[in-house]
Amino acid sequence: MQNLFKKSLLILLLLLPLGLNAVGLGFYVPVSFEEKTSASYSVELAPNYSADTHYKESAGFGFVLDTNVQKDKVFNYRLGIELIDRTLKDVNNTSCENDCSYGTRLNVIHTFGFGIVKSENVRLWIGPRINMAFNTQSGGNYYDRTEFEIGIAPVLGLNVSLAKEVSLSLDVDYRLSNIIGYSNDSGPYSQVSYSGTTEGATARLYIIFKINDGFDTYRREYAPSLSIEDDSL
Repeated sequence: MQNLFKKSLLILLLLLPLGLNAVGLGFYVPVSFEEKTSASYSVELAPNYSADTHYKESAGFGFVLDTNVQKDKVFNYRLGIELIDRTLKDVNNTSCENDCSYGTRLNVIHTFGFGIVKSENVRLWIGPRINMAFNTQSGGNYYDRTEFEIGIAPVLGLNVSLAKEVSLSLDVDYRLSNIIGYSNDSGPYSQVSYSGTTEGATARLYIIFKINDGFDTYRREYAPSLSIEDDSL
């Protein structure tokens, strides 16, 4: 999982030249809460087994690229890549007491934001978000689990300019996703496949460093000139 995270970060850095003219780069802390999963499992000894699983609040670390942090422009695209540890809270209303770690989640997040308040120091925006995740877990008895997730989320975000080169950003979303997974171990439930849905809220706090991303950047680059110099004199 760590190697996959590094490769994803490398992809983000390779995308940087596409937006070098004006872009924001930074890092952030995601905190997930109210996360739950409902899934049906294909198990030989229990063919009709299903489970409702709740997870504890968890945090992680991520990197972000944003095409419009503070510019006087409506649209922004935000790409986030993050790792979050997951911990079980309960399964079918039975609390988890021991060995509650549920692996890690690698998230790749595509956000399409639209500014509803735009000023020199504050940008308030809303939009849809596409969430793609790769969840893994390894344990004893040669146990391993792989899970894929894809879903959408409404998101509300706020960017506050702290200085010409730095902004603080906060966004909150609530995702609705489909999952499909597979686990394998040496026990009686040696091979298990499952599918279902997952949902939950995530808040993310960002520090973003801006490159040519000021409120007047867009107007300076694209707006027509307001004066015409007469060279004939």
